[in-house]
Amino acid sequence: MQPDESVPAGDAIGSDPPSGSELRDGESVQLFISMGACGDECPVKVPNVAGNTQATAVEKLEQAGFQVRTKERESFVEPGHVIGTDPKSDDRLKKGEIVRLFISNDPMTPLMYSGGTLAVRQTWTVDLDEGVEGGLGTDFWFQVDITKARYIAPFYDDDTTLTALGVVEPTYQACADAKLTSDPIDIADLQSGSVVCIRTDEDRLSVVTIDVPPGPSPGTMEISFSTFEQD
Repeated sequence: MQPDESVPAGDAIGSDPPSGSELRDGESVQLFISMGACGDECPVKVPNVAGNTQATAVEKLEQAGFQVRTKERESFVEPGHVIGTDPKSDDRLKKGEIVRLFISNDPMTPLMYSGGTLAVRQTWTVDLDEGVEGGLGTDFWFQVDITKARYIAPFYDDDTTLTALGVVEPTYQACADAKLTSDPIDIADLQSGSVVCIRTDEDRLSVVTIDVPPGPSPGTMEISFSTFEQD
């Protein structure tokens, strides 16, 4: 039996298979019988509040008729926002039952391994783990090809991967969420404030900001960077 606001208690709501289906002799049919109107006793869906602020999520859940309890958890989601519920969204509960909200506290950003600013000369390599132009590591190369096009590129068979995000806030999370590849980045597509995410050859994530793009060839590119401990 199941609740139904429009069908009196004891009457059939439907069947499985539905009416009009052809069956062989002896096959079974399941009837769904109305319990009648149930008012506040009817289970309702838990709203999807993931990503909402705590205040907004509590308001939505209380409007749906639930009690709300909150608990903080570490997460990369912006602090004060919902990362999940128990029960999950679209599960059904009776009004008055408890929904637990899990709220993000401070992001779990790894400690910074190195950071600072560099002036990178054309054709030089950069070690973002140690924070130097040249050096033993080769996390990217200020490359110029025979057509005079210039790139931020992995150095030959290096394991570095990278991507450009455009002019965005240079955060660890923005790069952690990005898809990195071995494809070179055309410097002509970058401007002051552009963010480049680079996974170094020591498997650290580095967030690089182009502070001053290079002038005419040969040029020097000024960057700031933050390289984080392995995640």
